[in-house]
Amino acid sequence: MVYGNFYLREEKVFRISPYYTNSPKGSISFSLDIAKVFKPLFVSKLILNRVGKRLNENLFRENLGSIFLNEEGKKISVFTFDQLMEQTFYHKNLKKRIPYRQLLRLELYKLIKHFLEEQNYQSLVV
Repeated sequence: MVYGNFYLREEKVFRISPYYTNSPKGSISFSLDIAKVFKPLFVSKLILNRVGKRLNENLFRENLGSIFLNEEGKKISVFTFDQLMEQTFYHKNLKKRIPYRQLLRLELYKLIKHFLEEQNYQSLVV
């Protein structure tokens, strides 16, 4: 859900919701739709490479037979996600290193152009 909140914040910055839907609930739905696209890239990296090194059983709580992060575990997850968003990688088209946060913003720009029918959306290939 951390990445969903990230998209919701970015969506507000770009005011992308009007291009997608006029419904207030659609705004949150759109953020989650976008987040789903990047879930395999970021969630697996977040869990396997970062959070997994810092989490232990003391950071979880059980409730009605399910296991959830407690407050400290949530803080670690959010902090780790923010660190991940600042990591850089080489972008083939731009021919330079950019942070993941900028990559996601570039993808939102491409969606806006698609909604305005300025260009067809080409998905990111990682």
